[in-house]
Amino acid sequence: MRLLLNAGVYGHPEIIERRRTRLVNIFNTIGGFIIVLFGTINLIVGSYVHAISIFSGLALLTIPVYFLNGGKHNIIAKYYLVIANWTFANVIGYITIFNNQNRDNEFFFIGFSAIIVALFDGMAKRSLFFCAVLSALVMKYLRISQSHDGVLLSDHFLALTNLTVAFACVYLFTNVFKLDLQRSEQRIRMFSKKIEKQNSLVQFERDNLLYNKHLLRTTIDNLPIFIALVDKTGHYMIVNNRFQDVILKDVSTIEGKHYTEILGPEISKMATPLFNRCLEGYESIVDSPVTFMNGESIHAYGKYIPLKNQFGNVSRILTYVADISDVKETENQLMDANASKDKVLSILSHDLRSPLISLGGLLVYADDIEPKKFKELMGTVKQQVDSISFTLDNVLTWVKSQLGAFMANPQKVNLDKVAANVIKLYNESVKGKSIAVENDISKEIEVFIDPDHLAIVIRNLVSNAIKFTPVNGKIILKSTREYDNVSLSVIDTGIGMCQDTITSVLEGINKNKASTRLGTEGEKGTGLGLNFCLDILKLNSGTMEIKSIPEKGTDITISLPSA
Repeated sequence: MRLLLNAGVYGHPEIIERRRTRLVNIFNTIGGFIIVLFGTINLIVGSYVHAISIFSGLALLTIPVYFLNGGKHNIIAKYYLVIANWTFANVIGYITIFNNQNRDNEFFFIGFSAIIVALFDGMAKRSLFFCAVLSALVMKYLRISQSHDGVLLSDHFLALTNLTVAFACVYLFTNVFKLDLQRSEQRIRMFSKKIEKQNSLVQFERDNLLYNKHLLRTTIDNLPIFIALVDKTGHYMIVNNRFQDVILKDVSTIEGKHYTEILGPEISKMATPLFNRCLEGYESIVDSPVTFMNGESIHAYGKYIPLKNQFGNVSRILTYVADISDVKETENQLMDANASKDKVLSILSHDLRSPLISLGGLLVYADDIEPKKFKELMGTVKQQVDSISFTLDNVLTWVKSQLGAFMANPQKVNLDKVAANVIKLYNESVKGKSIAVENDISKEIEVFIDPDHLAIVIRNLVSNAIKFTPVNGKIILKSTREYDNVSLSVIDTGIGMCQDTITSVLEGINKNKASTRLGTEGEKGTGLGLNFCLDILKLNSGTMEIKSIPEKGTDITISLPSA
């Protein structure tokens, strides 16, 4: 039934036409029931001819209307419904008149005229309504004339007049009701347009809000810092993707959880005092190294900022934390560079200046010194010149390494020859302290290293051994071959080193700080020494091992690639 009533209803964009189409279906359906009812009554009373005529009208009147509406021919269906029913009513009415049957079929046109007023407008409505009125009056007139032999009485005129008045009332009342419905529909349509406009504005604002929310979310998610909004109870309201990277949980999982559940005990211990200070209305600064659950370590710097409502009470806490590890590394590098600068200035201003002043004084008074005494002093002068030369070599090479211009040019080098040359440089120093030096390096051993670098390393090791070995001490240089490496050991019977000093040298701790110990006879050094040797060895694929017992001596072994 619903399918029949809605046939073709939604095929028209105008609401009023959709309603008229539904009315056509409703009237058609009602008409079909009436036809069936009257056909059944005629069958019951024995009027089989009328019954067959009526039932044939069902096929001719009702069914085509459904097909026309279903095929989107709404206007044709509307005209077909009215004209076909008007024709059918006339045929049935005149049949009853000619058969002298007083069935009052003309009253059908009164209800039929209401359908015309409801379905049509303008000239079509007036024309079809006039046809319905004319059919009813003619049929009424013929019925009266037939029953009274063509004589019309005043009552007959009144009957025709009443029928006309009935049609007029139907026209007026139905039309007024229809016009009121149309005006109501227009008002509803206007109101509906306003609502649609408001809905469009609301939807636009909603879409704009969603876009801005998405834009804000995308922005904070792509920032390389940690951003979070926390409520007063410590639960995350918003976090960005940076949290997801280190916490190893989705953002949706983190939001809504308490910060102690997410950050872990160590970071939470640091964050809680900052959070509590924010609850009191004060900003807090975080500046410390932290390690997250994924093992990532950063130097965190940021703020905890209290957000207050219109009453001045803290309602939310905004936190942002940046990884300034690179900044800290740069800061440390600048501090190291500054320490290096201070160290070079210290060496140039003191360790080189003092011997040069002594040498200058000797030259000034050279003419006043006896030749024998002058010859004795020349040994000391040569020792100071050698010391200055060695110091300059160390300083210049070290400066090159700090500036990044220090490069290795490895080649085959005879270890014994380089060591023997170094020992010769320190003959005067060794004699001055009566130190015995033994060179037990195999003469056939060759290593693959930059020859200048090897000389610097051995000179530093021998210089340190002489410096920290007391009078009548002993220094031994020996070599061993192990697979693809050659080991050179410099062993002394000096004052030795404690384990902390050894660790500091091997791990490069404080290597840029100008610190040096005086030798057993007050000798001074550059403070570059073993740290510098370690850097050179690393550049040449070498290593260093230190064994020492305080007041017993030191054994420093370097391992070099075999040639």
